[in-house]
Amino acid sequence: MAFRRFANSLATRLIVISIATVALGLVMRMTLLPLVVRGSLEDVVMGQQATLANYVADDIDAKVRARRALLERLAIELPPALLGQPEALQAWLAERQMLAPLFSHGFIVIRPDGRGAWADFPPRPRQRSSAFHDTDWFRRLVQQPGFVLARPRLSEASGAAELLMAVPVQDPRGRLQAVLAGVTELDAPGFLDLLQRPRSDKGADFLLISPAEQMFVAASVPELRLQRTPTAGVNPLHDRAMAGWRGAGVSTNARGGEEIVGVASVPSAGWFVVAGIPADVAFEAMGAVQKLALRSSLVIASVVLVALAFVLRRQFQPLIDSARRMHRMADRLEPLAPLPVVRQDEVGEMVVGFNTLLEKLQESERRMEHLAHHDALTGLPNRRSLMDRLTQLLALAQRQDRRLAVMFFDLDGFKPVNDHLGHEMGDRLLQAIATRLRSGVRQADVVARIGGDEFVLVMFDVASREVAAELARKLIDQLAQPYLLGEQEIRISASAGLALYPEHARDRDQLLARADTAMYAAKRAGTNQIRFAGV
Repeated sequence: MAFRRFANSLATRLIVISIATVALGLVMRMTLLPLVVRGSLEDVVMGQQATLANYVADDIDAKVRARRALLERLAIELPPALLGQPEALQAWLAERQMLAPLFSHGFIVIRPDGRGAWADFPPRPRQRSSAFHDTDWFRRLVQQPGFVLARPRLSEASGAAELLMAVPVQDPRGRLQAVLAGVTELDAPGFLDLLQRPRSDKGADFLLISPAEQMFVAASVPELRLQRTPTAGVNPLHDRAMAGWRGAGVSTNARGGEEIVGVASVPSAGWFVVAGIPADVAFEAMGAVQKLALRSSLVIASVVLVALAFVLRRQFQPLIDSARRMHRMADRLEPLAPLPVVRQDEVGEMVVGFNTLLEKLQESERRMEHLAHHDALTGLPNRRSLMDRLTQLLALAQRQDRRLAVMFFDLDGFKPVNDHLGHEMGDRLLQAIATRLRSGVRQADVVARIGGDEFVLVMFDVASREVAAELARKLIDQLAQPYLLGEQEIRISASAGLALYPEHARDRDQLLARADTAMYAAKRAGTNQIRFAGV
């Protein structure tokens, strides 16, 4: 009888209903919360990986284009008379290698029939007798003269992975006189550094893939380098990327685990970069959120047994509100924003955990966005940012009928600073130069570091050629003032080339090319010199 009264008691029924409700609510929350949080995080992580892949791809693309530009320039400058003089030609190559050491394994001048080489630097015993005419890249270059990339391979001399790039050397009638090739080690400093350095100790990695060769050119995992890519059908996302798709998605990595990846093209080489992070690493914070939700639900269930519906509703209301806002964020009905912390209990801890996770992801995205547009060492705009800003200023100059000047300048004697005082001192000098550049230009001007010791200044609304020369001379003189770095006083100068819009060129690429050419003319004239395009 007593048991029947207890079973039929309203209080018992309320307790049973409350416990059932709490249990049902717990099951629903533990089912829905991971879906809501994962959906929000997955979008953020995908965007982050896409940004990271584009940043690394742009960096590699710029370095390939720099090496291509060097080869094309040297092919034009190579004196035809040296082609029959191996020793003189080798000395000429050695001098160019010292001036622009972009190819860690040096240069080769190959005979036009591909049967051996006239000269190389640094010399390799078997290289001059190599049968280049049997290679695919040489046949492609002969059939359609232009820049070519060879299939990456292991060096016979060092055993290291290396990449050959080549351009034709032609006479004024377009006849092939020789082939100029540059060879760089894939692990050489300043080439694939960003890609081949793991981003963390939790399994995040990069891949650099050549669709034409169907191989991994480089990878954070050393075992994958120069290996063949998976066959079609093994990884659907990889198959899409090989067919030209670019973006972000969920894939399966080489270890068989789920991975969130971003894919971006390297146009100058026909490659693409894959930036991947294992899903368990990307969503590891979600487990903490789930544990907090479970603990808070159990605490609230205990309170419900004592205080029934009033306390139950009071305890769950902030969680319900937070879940509702998470749903709205996941459905894009409101922007991603921190949730209010209304109580300092388990629910509050869960909200703080969510807010902390959201803040870190947004901070990481902002940092990646900043790195995509600025030089990591000096904080100046990088090549990509320069290109965007120069395009805008050219459009503005055209609309307002204004003159614009592009100044391409290179430091004189920077390499000895690195060689004799160390790269750390060289980096400190570049940072000091960047500080001086920022303070020495007008507010409307744009100054950027595009690599090594090369900088570009865009001066908007320049009244005349003389004004541009005066501003350039003022900046060059300012850079020539001594730098006191610690106890070391360093003196350095710069050579500059100027190109004006619209006098010398009317589009972005031509302006930069003319200014670059003028800068090399200034360097040939000595140090601390300025030359205009066409002079």
